[in-house]
Amino acid sequence: MKNASVGIFWVDMVDGKVYAEKVSLGDAIKYGGFLIHPLGHYDLWEKIIIRNSKWVGIEYEDIPRGRVVCRIGDRTSFQIYVCPVCNNPGIKSAIVAEFALAPQSYSFDFSDEHYSLDNLRQTYDRTCDRRNLV
Repeated sequence: MKNASVGIFWVDMVDGKVYAEKVSLGDAIKYGGFLIHPLGHYDLWEKIIIRNSKWVGIEYEDIPRGRVVCRIGDRTSFQIYVCPVCNNPGIKSAIVAEFALAPQSYSFDFSDEHYSLDNLRQTYDRTCDRRNLV
């Protein structure tokens, strides 16, 4: 099995694919009580839209996104902060697989307002409709 990692991600709600940027725990930086990816969503957006060209012209915060972090005191305990529209079994499984997280080593947090944008789902649906993606 691959080693678990931390990082940031976006979810394509049309196909359920996770687009992530990850680092190993050894390359993560300390932030509060967590190990995190050293860069943020804004910093990596241009790299991500190369991998999913249907997001060109869309702002990074208008796509469902999240972050996987590891608790410093327990390198086997991960927290997944993610947009509430991603709270379904298929997407949660895709995130866990993308970051190679072991069963019972993680918990999801859908309550962080940083990832919960007002009307996010409606914005995303309108964008997809304009581009004939749904």
